[in-house]
This record gives sequence, structure tokens and C-alpha cells, in this order.
Amino acid sequence: MKKKILALALAAVMVFSFAACSDEDKNPVDIKMSKYMTVEQLDNFEVEATLYELTDEDVEAATRDLFNAMSEPVGIIDRAVENGDWVNIDFVGYKDEVAFDGGSSQGELLEIGSGTFIDGFEDGLIGVTPGQPVDLNLKFPENYTNADLAGQDVVFNVTVNFIVPEINDTTVAGLEQPEYSNAAEMKAYVKTTLQEELDESNKNRVITLAKNKIMNATEYKEVPEFLVTQQTEIITNKHADIIAQYGVSIDEFFQVVYQSTVAETANNNVKERMLIIYMAQELDIVISDEELETELTNMAAENAITADELLVQYNNDKEYFREYLLAMKIYDYIYENTTVTAPAETPAN
Repeated sequence: MKKKILALALAAVMVFSFAACSDEDKNPVDIKMSKYMTVEQLDNFEVEATLYELTDEDVEAATRDLFNAMSEPVGIIDRAVENGDWVNIDFVGYKDEVAFDGGSSQGELLEIGSGTFIDGFEDGLIGVTPGQPVDLNLKFPENYTNADLAGQDVVFNVTVNFIVPEINDTTVAGLEQPEYSNAAEMKAYVKTTLQEELDESNKNRVITLAKNKIMNATEYKEVPEFLVTQQTEIITNKHADIIAQYGVSIDEFFQVVYQSTVAETANNNVKERMLIIYMAQELDIVISDEELETELTNMAAENAITADELLVQYNNDKEYFREYLLAMKIYDYIYENTTVTAPAETPAN
């Protein structure tokens, strides 16, 4: 599974730039952070958290979703649709003979009898043979969320492309996938993939809780203003396009989306960056030049791009990438030194 270059969980350091504009004329990683803050505890962290567990139902549902999405090569086209079938359909909705917004789709997967679509849509496909268009004269419910369509008569022109078959060794083999060739292998592949994603999600949850706990217990004697200013500019520039689309101020946008102000966000991001640098300095955790080059090469290869293309994501600055790697090391250190306990149950009244 490829790494997400710009969306790795907890990579808050990614949003910082490295202009040498401090009063010490140094990059922040070179500033002795102990003059600005005091962290009482550097290991043996404890958090309460409910970690997610993978269930058989999760695996079954994800296997079905994956199979449905890839099933065209083995789709059934020589019988009529029955209740309970999964079908792949194209459709266009018309009101007064004009196609309406949001009423069209191609390659839509639908379980007949699920009640996913408005009354009459799914029943109207029972008995339809794939490849034969059908017009469904229907009416949207009076309480439909779209006021323009609520209670309105419409016509859906629908084509069933194919019926999704049952998952078995023959149909899975027909998908011709390198990762699996039968139903058991497909299910095992899905289970492994889901477990990896779940483990990563649980890890990120633990790191976030532990990191926040450490930050809340940290005494910040001073937060360098040049870092806050720098971060505020980065946040503002990063959101400029979307803010312009909505026609609101950036603080209004942040209040709605992040329940925070730009100033608060910038200040918190800087505090987290300071914590990363502080812990790295106190624990003698570094990124060597050799490690920097190796990780740059490996990450670029994992994302099927060149090292130069990867560096563009880091402002063409290897030191930017080095600090990102340093943050990942600190987050891993926090995770490895955190004990997780289940939350205490609230006594019943």
C-alpha cells in the first residue's frame, strides 16, 4: 500500500516552512527548545482509549464491496433481474422531459430490495434483462430533501448493464487479479488489508491522545512569535482558494470546519512542532544524511515518482523533508512508549 505523501497521519510538521528568520538566525531545529519549554515526562506515557477491532461482518461487507466494484468481467447478462440481486446500472432522471441535477449515474451498484432508491425504482427493475433500457415513471416523496423534486413526477431511464454474480471460486478467478485467484484468497486479502488499515488507525489514535496529553502537561515559557507568524501565513495561503469560493473570512471558515480560529490553529501547530524538536534534542533522535537520502529514494519509489518530484511536495527543501522524517520518528517513539488502558466504565444510575 503506497504511502500518502501529503496526508500521512499526524504529519503536522508538513505545513511549516524553513525561512531563517528567527532572532538567532537559525532554523527552528537548531534552536535549543529547552529555553522555551519544559516537558516533565519523556517516556512511559499512559492513555485511555477504546481501540477498534476487526469483525467478521466488516470483512464480509468489504469483500462484497470489492467484488461488486470489480465484477464486470464476470457479470451476468443472460437472465432477468430478481429481487435480492446486485446490479450495475446506468440511469438518467427527467422532470418535465429535462434531466435534473443529481439524477444521473453510470456504473451505479444497487442491491434490489434494499430500499436505497425511491419507491418503485428497484421494483421496476425486477424482470428486466441486462442491456434493455426501461423507463420508470415515479414520484419523489413529499418530504424529499431536495425541495425542487419533493412530490414531483419524474421519469428514470435505466439500463441494467449486468447482474453481479455470487462470490465463488469461479467468479473470483474470472477477475484475473494477481493478489487472489479464488474466494478464500480474496477474503484473506481483504482481511489483511483491513487489518493493516485498522492497525494504522489505532496507532494514530494512540499517538494523538498521547501527544495531546504531553502537550497539555508541557510548560511553554514562550512561543516564538516568528514561528506563529510564519505558520499563520502558511495556513492562510493554503486555504486561500477555498475561502474565495465560499466568500467568507478565513476565521469564519475555520470556526465552521475546524471549530477554531486561524490564530489558535497556528499557535497549536507551532507548539506541536516545538515539542517534536524538544523531544528529538533531549532524546538524541536525529535523521542522518544517509537516512535522509535513503528515505527520500524509498518514498519516491513507493509513490512511483522521482525523488525530485517528491521534493516538490516539501518546497524543494531537503531540510523540510528531514524534519518531516524526524516528526515520524518522534511519533513512533511516543507510540512505542505509550501504555493503553480501556476507559473505566461509567457506573449505572
